[in-house]
Amino acid sequence: MLKKIYESDKFLSNVLAGLIAIILVISFILFLIFAISEGFAVGASILGSGIGLSIGLFIDYYIAGCFGLVAEDKGYDASFFIRFSFIFTMIGYILVAALPDRGDNEPNE
Repeated sequence: MLKKIYESDKFLSNVLAGLIAIILVISFILFLIFAISEGFAVGASILGSGIGLSIGLFIDYYIAGCFGLVAEDKGYDASFFIRFSFIFTMIGYILVAALPDRGDNEPNE
């Protein structure tokens, strides 16, 4: 399945691979810096955030690729729908991450 998604949009696949590599390298460098200066727990949390972001990007790419393959089966351009759904899913992640805390820490009723 991933090979079929890769063949549909090689450009986005290569950009995503580079982006994930950059995120992991930067988070590892920050891990080393903060583990030495602030303590291991701070460095580990930064490294964990980088790994989590990379996994989230890969899952988002896979979901967007599945949408693109469905669009291709219906006769549309797969790469357009892969890019479209990937970008808007990332915008959704950013919007949810930017939501302020409610302050009361109680679930919605």
